[in-house]
Amino acid sequence: MKDLIPLKVNNEWTYKQFIYDKTKSKTTEKIVINKVSDLKKHDGQTWYLLKEFGDEFYVQNTDEGQISAEFDKNTLIQTSLFLKNPDSIEFTPFEYTEVTKQNDLEGNSNIPDIDTNKITLVSKDVPIIIENQKYNCHEYEVNPILEADDEIESYKITMYIELGTGIVKHIIEDDYEIVTSELINKKL
Repeated sequence: MKDLIPLKVNNEWTYKQFIYDKTKSKTTEKIVINKVSDLKKHDGQTWYLLKEFGDEFYVQNTDEGQISAEFDKNTLIQTSLFLKNPDSIEFTPFEYTEVTKQNDLEGNSNIPDIDTNKITLVSKDVPIIIENQKYNCHEYEVNPILEADDEIESYKITMYIELGTGIVKHIIEDDYEIVTSELINKKL
């Protein structure tokens, strides 16, 4: 079974990013690099430090899908199954809730779980062509679960992922801008 995003230290993906400012009706471009920069062993498991579109977090691939984690030094303080492996899903669209499991700083899991995101595997067969390169992608849509008093903005992320390659196209939209990133190079 191929991984959603291949994880090995020094794997790198280069994207051309288009940032559309809705308030000014203006688009800017820049180059963004996602990279697996390090690994951490914890309780016999390997976690990879992934820098992805400005965020940095630990991840690992399992048969279930991609699990993300946060550590405080060597204490695992939270985990969540972020992207379910499409091979484990029979029909699309398939919607599920990302649940974040939390531990205290001593590693005890006595803190209630949090429903973090509503995620939909929209399709398992989306052809994407970027710079004459064709990718056979799985389309995921991510929407945060917001409470009435949340201070974070509402946004939507759409990701097109080719198994064994990683994220081919990534779109994040909020009230002010649309940021589209397209894969132009990879070193795996």
